[in-house]
Amino acid sequence: MRLAVSIPARRAAWISWSQQPGASWMRIQTQKLLYRYFSIYRKQIGLQVFDLFSAIMDGAVLPIRHPDVSLARKLSEEETHAHLSPRDFVHLAVMLNNDISCIVTADQGFARIPSIKVIYPSR
Repeated sequence: MRLAVSIPARRAAWISWSQQPGASWMRIQTQKLLYRYFSIYRKQIGLQVFDLFSAIMDGAVLPIRHPDVSLARKLSEEETHAHLSPRDFVHLAVMLNNDISCIVTADQGFARIPSIKVIYPSR
């Protein structure tokens, strides 16, 4: 199944509490999707959501590199980002280093960063 996905959607960073870099992260997220829908006896809907999520994320999972970690450390020293968790610093650094200004997350911390547009998955 091949879907036409807009560039802005592909440039949004999908963040969750259990995010891990690269393929491991993608495997965990898709496993969580399938588990959830299968557990509530919505297998067909779960498979559709899986296909959509997979198409959106195809080629969009970024690794965490040394410049990202260095920037995360620098961001952690800024008072304007004091509300962020250490993991959020890494997410923000990856976003900034890759010109990503939109994030899909349930985390409220990113809403306080003016340069970041937050999309809440449950709204």
